[in-house]
Amino acid sequence: PDGILAFTPFNTLLNKPSTQLTFDAMPFLIKETQTTSQLSCKEYLKPTLHLQSDATVLGVFPVFEKSSLELEHSKEEAKAISATFNTDLLMSDHASIDNAFTKASQHSILHFSTHASGGTFVQPASIAFIDRPLYLNELYSKKLHPDLVVLSACETGIGRIATGEGPLSLARGFQYAGAKSVLFSLWKVNDQSTAGLMSRYYTFLKETTSRSGSLQASQLDYLQDENIPNLKKSPYYWGAFVYYGPTDIPEEKNHILWWWILGIFGVLLSILLIRKYGKS
Repeated sequence: PDGILAFTPFNTLLNKPSTQLTFDAMPFLIKETQTTSQLSCKEYLKPTLHLQSDATVLGVFPVFEKSSLELEHSKEEAKAISATFNTDLLMSDHASIDNAFTKASQHSILHFSTHASGGTFVQPASIAFIDRPLYLNELYSKKLHPDLVVLSACETGIGRIATGEGPLSLARGFQYAGAKSVLFSLWKVNDQSTAGLMSRYYTFLKETTSRSGSLQASQLDYLQDENIPNLKKSPYYWGAFVYYGPTDIPEEKNHILWWWILGIFGVLLSILLIRKYGKS
């Protein structure tokens, strides 16, 4: 996407007219197809390198306890991720810039659950750590090679548009630093709904290893959850997150193979029993 299209959450668009008042019944594009974006055709044509099944996560959770910045549901997010993946958590006082980027090279997934800002015409975009904010220009000096960066924070895809570059956002900074794929937000997100969405994302990611498909699956699962009231099924709560990177085809469990193995075993066992005891 170019220009202001970079700020468009395509998953939330309606693909036909609707008079529905309940959000889960609305014809959102996400119900029909998976959408992903890339920085260029050159990136799109590169061979897809799937996420490894033994991927590990570095989780950075400043939380900001007992302050006006406290992220109450961030702990729930950390617990859910560590329950699905082998996770190295940097919580509260340990969630500093030095700790995060010292350990970043040891993990294939980097997850940041914190505050962020898309910046202004004067001030660049920034993401908060427990010690201080990290500004966009500082990311340009980092050398990172994770398979996935998840920016679970506000406005991580927002920034001043530069010709030929797109938005000068935190997501763009991580892409410039070497991240193969990035999941980020397009507006100020709700803490509670984001925690629920991220918990779903990592559950599907563990099952399918599909970075792109897991976003669609988690957003649909949130939208169809009967325990969530209609008001909180507005796209504001689930549609902010978009994915830039390779389109991974979800890996499905090969149950057919196991049925064939069990069938062959059953036939062989039957032959042995017949030979030993006769047809009766």
